[in-house]
Parts: sequence; structure tokens; C-alpha cells
Amino acid sequence: MNRTSLLILCVVAGCAAPGSRNPELSSAHDALFDEVSAEYDLPPELLPAISYSLTRFQMVDSSEEFEGRVPTFGLMAVTPDMSSDARVRSDPRVNVRAAAAWLRARADVEGIDRRDVDAWKEIVADYAQLEHPEARLEFFRELRVLMSGETRLLGVLRQAASPDYDQGTWRASPNFNSRNGRTPQFVIIHTCEGGYSGCWSWQTNPSAEVSAHYTVKEDGSEVTQLVRETDRAWHVAAQYQCANNNGQRCDLNGVSTNTISVGIEHGGYASQASFPGGQIDASARLACSITRRWNIPRDRNHILSHAQLQPNNRTDPGANWPWNAFIQKVKDACGDAPPSCDRTAGDFTFSCDGVQPAQTCVLMDEPGDPHSWGDNYFCSKRDLGLRWSNAGAIAGMDCVNVHEASEPAASAWADNFLCAPKQSPFIFSYSSAGPIAGRQCVHLNETLDLANSWNDNFICFEARHEFTEAGFTFKADGALPGQRCVNVDEPSDPDTWNDNHFCTSRDDVQMQWSFRGPIDGLECANVTESAEAQAANWADNFLCVTPESRVRFQWSSAGPIAGMSCVRWFDHAETSATWLDNWMCIETLPPLTEPHVDAGVIGPEVDAGVTMPPSEEPPPPVMEFTTLEGVVGGCSVGAPGLLLGAVLFLLRRRRR
Repeated sequence: MNRTSLLILCVVAGCAAPGSRNPELSSAHDALFDEVSAEYDLPPELLPAISYSLTRFQMVDSSEEFEGRVPTFGLMAVTPDMSSDARVRSDPRVNVRAAAAWLRARADVEGIDRRDVDAWKEIVADYAQLEHPEARLEFFRELRVLMSGETRLLGVLRQAASPDYDQGTWRASPNFNSRNGRTPQFVIIHTCEGGYSGCWSWQTNPSAEVSAHYTVKEDGSEVTQLVRETDRAWHVAAQYQCANNNGQRCDLNGVSTNTISVGIEHGGYASQASFPGGQIDASARLACSITRRWNIPRDRNHILSHAQLQPNNRTDPGANWPWNAFIQKVKDACGDAPPSCDRTAGDFTFSCDGVQPAQTCVLMDEPGDPHSWGDNYFCSKRDLGLRWSNAGAIAGMDCVNVHEASEPAASAWADNFLCAPKQSPFIFSYSSAGPIAGRQCVHLNETLDLANSWNDNFICFEARHEFTEAGFTFKADGALPGQRCVNVDEPSDPDTWNDNHFCTSRDDVQMQWSFRGPIDGLECANVTESAEAQAANWADNFLCVTPESRVRFQWSSAGPIAGMSCVRWFDHAETSATWLDNWMCIETLPPLTEPHVDAGVIGPEVDAGVTMPPSEEPPPPVMEFTTLEGVVGGCSVGAPGLLLGAVLFLLRRRRR
């Protein structure tokens, strides 16, 4: 596209009366600005004009957004070299006086007429750390209009219109490369940690090696495009990880975030207490345009913050970016239908207006809360046996307390629990302070109760990969260290059974696995699932134990067997839904006992653990020999005594 430069004359929508201050420069700090301006002999409008342009009269404390940019802080966006007083970051008076001292010193060096507004042109551009000629001119023109009382300015040197956004200005950055065939999947929201002019101009600096696709001015009056949307800008120094985005789009894990996103910078700071309405509106219109072009869903799973994706060293756009209002404005700009109050993550949905079709739902009602909880449901794509209780935890189940301590009906919520059966495929948790990092979370979005602190309440969940009962564990992702495990693999089933193991901590059980039928001489249980696509391949799978093992296994594909200890066999990688009710149940046998042998009896050697079969004839009587101790005066007679005892025994028999 040919570059076209337009010099548009200043259009004055209205001017302040002589001697009065532009209403845009009025703030709670008027008296401070007047006092310091008089003290340092500065034009009375200069300090408030700089403060308005750079910080919108807020006490900011910039975090790093662009490497190489000097941080700024306070009402006047003071840099560290302007003052060594630590209070300059937190005390408005110290901050304004540091700025005034710097401006006065530069004016003295330059020898300017301080009452001549135009004489400050180069000094204020240096104050704002601006190098790009157009940025320096644009910044001064804005200050001049503010200082002279003009309330609107169209007259700036502009380049060609934005190639992708018809309401934007094109200022090309050299800092980009190819997306390598990928397309944008997300919109990323940033703050510049500085003013608009310095922000876009820094991104056009080749040595900066940074860029976003767009930058939005503080008042929303201008949007600069710096990189084509088809190209890859350099605005997030991190690979995408779905754990940072509520478990969404895990298929993109490890891909550079820049490759799959469009970045929007905003003049301002993450530490701001609020953002100008004009800027939010302009950014929402821009985000609508981007999401339409690339078919990106307009929600918080696809319009993300820089801090969310680069949490180790970025905080922008900060805690006070109005996310709910912003997303709604994006939808409104695109003419989207009114939003549903339902919220979904993974297999689960919170519904604030009734059950979800084709899902299994539990009513999450708290009768003591008047804010329309009677039609709220927690639903899942599969029947997991979930139950809700507003009368305490349910015995025999794993329960999480769902409550909101800050709401008027807090006491009523204290005994509300979501409960799952033991060995549920999912582990549930609850947060009343936003989503839990590293887990998928569902927002409990009861719109009539959001004002009562329910705006940040989530039920979170993570997949369970180990199921344990009675000393046995099914583990879906490798062997269990320190236990005896068998690999329960069916090689013909493609759903990752190769890393599934059945383990035991018991030392009286010897297990073997076979996918070629039962093993001769062993006690085997057929492990099969007749309803799944690979049913024929599973027909010859058996878990076996040696006869000496003190357990016997019994398989069930219809839930746990009553009266037995059972372990769920479930792998989240299994695509067949029929494995949800498959269990291996355990019957424990009594321990083997050693056969009883009387003392002094000489008999055949008996193997440990082997029961000898009874003989057909009773064994011959065994004659017991003993000494004559206690018989002959209690004396030990030794071998002669044994001989005498034998003779006496024979004589008695003859007499009979």
C-alpha cells in the first residue's frame, strides 16, 4: 500500500476562556499542581497536561512490558533518574516536585522563554522518552491543545489507514515474522506501562525487537496498527500452556503464543485503578473486528491477558481491567445475542436456568438463599453418580464444601456440599477466590447473586489416574513404585492401554496378565467389555493368580459387586464410554495353615502350604516312648531304663 501523509488542520471544538484551565486538566490535584508550578516557575498548565497525557492523574507504578524501556511511576510518570527519594513512588507531592525540578533544570539549560508554550516542544518529548519524530510531534501537539484550552484535536501528521482495521492508523513496525501457516486463535490484552505515543513509537524501533498488532490510545481517539494480522507480532515471550487458560485448547500446548494470537497494547499501566471508558470502548470495537475476521469466540477463554499467558514476569493489564464489561462490550459491538448464564469447562456445566439436555445434572439449591438458586444445576456429560447436599457432607462419598462467606446468606451455605462416589474419575475442589491454577474450573454464574461475591466462585476438577481399594490399585499412567504390578495391556486396543497397570501392596498375591486366554494352572478372571468397539480383542484378556495366592478376582462391567472390595478400571484416554462402570473385585481367602504334627512323632516331610490328601487306610498306630522319669522315683534311668520299660511292657501283655 502506498503511504499517504495527511496534514489535517487543528479543529477546535471549543476553547476555554482566557485565564481559565481546560476542564480536562481539572483533578483532585489542582492545588498541588498550582503550588508546585509557582514554586518552580513553570506554566500552570504544564504539569497537569503532562500528568493527564501520561497517567490520567493516577499514581502509577509501571511493571516491565518492553525490555529496555525505563520504568515510570507516580502522577507524573517520573523515571528513576529524576529523583533518588524513595517516596517519589508513593507520595504525590514528592513525585510532582521531582518532575518540576527536572523540567525547570532543562528549561534553564536550554534558556527558553518558559511562558512560550512552543518553546517546551523538545523538552516535553524528552521527558516522555520519545525518540520517533512523529511520536514527539504528536505528544507535543496533544499537550499544546490541552494547555491552550482546546478540547479536541484532529490535526496530527498521519500515515496511511490501517490495512486490517478501517478505524486504525498504520505505523509499520519492522519487528515481525511469519506465522508459518497458523492462524490467530486468541486475542491478547496488554498495557504499555507508559503513554500511547511512547508505546507505539517504541514498537517501531528495530532495536526494541518487540511489537503488538495494535495499540489503543488512552482516550480511544486513535488506534495504531503496527503489524498485519496475518503476520506474527512479538508481544508474548512464552509458549502457550492450557493450564494457564482454564484447560482450554490443550492441543496448542508448546506452540509460541505469538504464532496463534493477535496482540492489543493499551496506553496506560497495569497498576491503574481504572481505565478510561473511551479506551475500553475503542478496544472492544477493535477486538470485535479481529474476532470476526478470524472466527475467534468472544469469551474469556479466547480473549486473554498477557499476565495469564506469561505469569512468571508480566502482570498486565492488571487487576482493574474491567473484564466482564469489556467482554460484553466486544459482544455488543459484534451484535451477539444476549449471553447465556451457563458456564462450561471440559465435561461439566453450571446451568443457572435448568437442566442441560443430554447431560446428567444435580440441583444445586440452597433454600435459605433467596437469589434464584432453585433452578441451578451442576451437569456432566456422563453419569458420574454426583450428588448435592444442603445438609452436610454425605457419608461414604468424597465431598467438597461449596460456600460463600461474604454473602448475606453465608450461614445457609456453610453446609452445602457437592459429593462424588469414592474412586470417581474426577477429583473435585472449590474456590471462592477465582479459578485454581492448573485445574479446569466451572464458574458458578448465578447472575442474580453476582453482587454478593459469587462472581469469583468456581468448582474445579482434575482427572484421577489412580484408583485404590483393599491393597490394590489400578494406575492409568505407569506402574506404582514400590508395589507389585502387572501391565494390563491389550495391544489391539489403540486407546493407550500400554501404560495401564494393576498393582498390589500385598505380599501374599502373585499376579499374571494374559491377552491370549487364561493361563493353565492359575486362577483367572476374564477382563472384558462387550459393549466397546474393541470387544472382540478384549474377549481373551485375563488377570490370573497362583493357587497359593490368598485372593480370587471377579470382574464386573456393570459397577462394583455388592459385598466385595472393588477397584475401578478407568483410563481417561479410553474413547469408549462403556469403561466407566468396569471394576475388578477382590475376594480375600483365609490364610493357609501349616498341618499339625505332634511332638515326638516321626512322619513324612510336609511341604509348606500344601494340604496332604487322606490315605485310604488309617496309619499304623504310633507307639510313644517316654522315659521313666516320675515313674521310677522320679530318677532318670537313661538307656537301661528304656530297656527295662520295654520288658515290663511285654510281660504285662503276656499276662493278659
